[in-house]
Amino acid sequence: MLSCVEDVSKIFAGQTLKVNPEMDFTDNLHGGYRNKNNNVGVKVKPDYLVEIGADFVFGEGHENSVIVGGGALNSVQNWKPIKDKVTQGLLNNISDGKASSGETFVSSYSPGNIKKWAKDNWNKPGNWILPVHVLGSIAITVRVNGDGESFTVSVYDSKTMSSFSDNNLGSDSNKERGDGNKAMTTTYQRYIWTEKLPRKGYYEF
Repeated sequence: MLSCVEDVSKIFAGQTLKVNPEMDFTDNLHGGYRNKNNNVGVKVKPDYLVEIGADFVFGEGHENSVIVGGGALNSVQNWKPIKDKVTQGLLNNISDGKASSGETFVSSYSPGNIKKWAKDNWNKPGNWILPVHVLGSIAITVRVNGDGESFTVSVYDSKTMSSFSDNNLGSDSNKERGDGNKAMTTTYQRYIWTEKLPRKGYYEF
């Protein structure tokens, strides 16, 4: 069963960052896509994933966004590459027959060159409106929570000029945000949700 982060007080500042390391955009040990200038994320629930990309293009939205609900999160949760990574993470975390609090699986996904991906999928029905168009390459962590009964998934992403151009402009084209929002300046995203650990014996080894 999928669920969003319900108690907002548990995911911001101070002690809470120790409980939810995925919420720190600067010092998080896993996942990459770090913002060295700003560690605080703003909780958002966009209806559509494309809103994240549009915010980057037009300089709207937040520099650091924590997507904890809405249709955008649902799209990411149900995208096959993400579901496969979550399953892989669970199998890794419980491979010794137990779920140890804090145990974290770290991985990544990349579709490669977006133009090549589009060409390869041209004649495949239903493949044109997918998270790959907004996310591109991502990192992902699957962490067992302290209660030993649930786990937290975090998908890490950022929007930059170089990624927007499929790396044709080079990393020198990336511009960090200064005072105020500006079009085409780098933004960072975390898609975060919790799930119940599967019952014992759910996965066969």
